Amino acid sequence: MLEQMSSERQALNNPSAEELAWRVHDELLILWLTTFPWPSRCIREARVLGAAPNIYKAPTQRGDASGVPPWAIAECQLNPRSTFWQFRFDTPETSNAKEVYGFLPRRLILLLEEYVTLHRKCLIRDSDPETLFLDRFGGMMSALSLMQRVGLLTERYIQKKITPEAFRAIFAYDWLDKNPGEYEWLAGFLWMETPSVKKRYDPEYRSRHQHS
Repeated sequence: MLEQMSSERQALNNPSAEELAWRVHDELLILWLTTFPWPSRCIREARVLGAAPNIYKAPTQRGDASGVPPWAIAECQLNPRSTFWQFRFDTPETSNAKEVYGFLPRRLILLLEEYVTLHRKCLIRDSDPETLFLDRFGGMMSALSLMQRVGLLTERYIQKKITPEAFRAIFAYDWLDKNPGEYEWLAGFLWMETPSVKKRYDPEYRSRHQHS
């Protein structure tokens, strides 16, 4: 799907700035969901602008190497002034009321920087909501508009509507299939409590309790 989206975008013949911007926006949205299947709310409320962006480019926190990926540590050793794309959601912004923090993986960076630098401004109409992803009117996405947009894109490219929540489920089932019993890591990645992950995504758990 992503390869087809990218190929179509690159094959556009003299597109308008807005058309190209929407192509990049939608490709980034699907790339994000397949890399970071965040809760719908956090996808919608991801902010790259304003006084308190929760997605930002900055140096690593000095003295704290926890959560820093090896590639970032290696880059800091070569250049201590290196900056990295990171995210931080405070407790009011997450469903489990826990702060989450991390680094964006490198597979997101090129398209993210192209979108933020060149294309996002072409999609704003009246006031800027400061969010990374936008609805078709240039405002902040609602839960419905996000679901509709993702459903439209997945139906177009793979002939099947998939919701943002389904991306989380697909990731979870695939992870547990390859890493049986590794609930704790999955819970952290999905920003959930371990019992909730078992209840929602472990087929054996669900089977036992459905028939109990």
